[in-house]
Amino acid sequence: MRRGFVVNRAEKRGFPADAGALRDMKDVRNMIAHNYAGAKAAEIFAYCRAQKLAFDEICTRVEAYIRRLSE
Repeated sequence: MRRGFVVNRAEKRGFPADAGALRDMKDVRNMIAHNYAGAKAAEIFAYCRAQKLAFDEICTRVEAYIRRLSE
C-alpha cells in the first residue's frame, strides 16, 4: 500500500485531527522500535508523554467507529 494512504484514509474518517500528527507518531514509533533513539531517548520520551492524550483520543474514535460497524 502506498505510504500515507492509510493515514489519509484515517484522517477522512476523523480518527486523527491531522494526518501529519499521526505520521509523526509513526516515525517516532519506528525510531523506538528500531533502536534509533539513542541519545535522543529523553526527548523522545517527552514527545510521547505530550502526545499521549492525542493518541488516546484517536484510539477512542477508532473504537467508536468499530462499534458502529458491528451494529
